[in-house]
Amino acid sequence: MKITSGGGYRKEAGMVAWVIGIVSGFAIGMYLIINALVIFGLTRGEHHFDAVMKMMFSPFVLFIEMLLFIAVLYHIFNGIRVLLFDLGLWIEDQKDILYVVVIAIMILFAVHFLPLIEEYIR
Repeated sequence: MKITSGGGYRKEAGMVAWVIGIVSGFAIGMYLIINALVIFGLTRGEHHFDAVMKMMFSPFVLFIEMLLFIAVLYHIFNGIRVLLFDLGLWIEDQKDILYVVVIAIMILFAVHFLPLIEEYIR
């Protein structure tokens, strides 16, 4: 991080990627805890199971699943990016590598979710 003349920090690509990685890791962890609680709740009987299954097909859950998919993709690609830096590869190109990560996430998200969204809208 570099200190600017105004006394603040200039956000660099590596720092932004690190912060997003922390947030995505926290989001994935929270999802796993909530998912475990939901699965445990499915054992409480047929009525509860039917209510949970109805909820799983709501637009809100679809939105959460899309956010989770983005978080997992980011966490994977950022981990690969960090591994490459640890190996001494492309250290000076952090901003360019971050752009590649974001573009890869956008492509994989579109391939995975656009057909699902089109089907859901019908």
